[in-house]
Amino acid sequence: MSVKTLHDLFVHDLSDIYSAEKQLSKALPKMARAATDPMLAQAFTDHLAETHGQIERIDQIVESMQIKLKRIKCAAMEGLVEEGKEVIEEVEEGPVRDAALIGAAQKVEHYEIASYGTLAALAKHLDQPDAVKLLLETLQEEKSTDDKLSKMAEQGGGNAAAAAGKEGGDTSKASGKDAGSASKAIAKDDGDASKATTGVKKSGDAATTKKSSDTGSSKKAA
Repeated sequence: MSVKTLHDLFVHDLSDIYSAEKQLSKALPKMARAATDPMLAQAFTDHLAETHGQIERIDQIVESMQIKLKRIKCAAMEGLVEEGKEVIEEVEEGPVRDAALIGAAQKVEHYEIASYGTLAALAKHLDQPDAVKLLLETLQEEKSTDDKLSKMAEQGGGNAAAAAGKEGGDTSKASGKDAGSASKAIAKDDGDASKATTGVKKSGDAATTKKSSDTGSSKKAA
């Protein structure tokens, strides 16, 4: 596509984000199924409904401005969706995967926030107030979703750390238990050694006493 004017750029970027939203609408259900945390799964489901609404807004802009979208595929969203697939395939189900899914989703949101911000600015330059209004509505939704994911990231990160801490704690307890057992064994050995030493001393004292007694008896006999 040849881009020579702001109008051309607007049509190109609108076509690009339209492709992005279409790709995302197919990826979100998979991300919802892969999430362990019910709240995260619901967040993906809710954003899927918003995404359908955002696609409808683009259709309204196309109609109001009487333009035709270009048949292009958003390469950026294609890469982001692929990253999400890798997370699902490579990270074990649990809090760590949830944290990774949140990260992947926020990358998507940041791309969309940048895209809709640019489109709103272009629409303003083109004197298209209706398009500006619709684009800003979508932009606000994307920002709200990003904020929600940020809060969940903090909670999810805490859960993952707690899980890791528990594993570390169990290992520490096991080590402490082993160390305690070893200390007890050493103390026992020391105690046994001490008792043995005392026993030897007592035996020595008895032998000395007996020897003295025998000596005394010999003197009396003489």
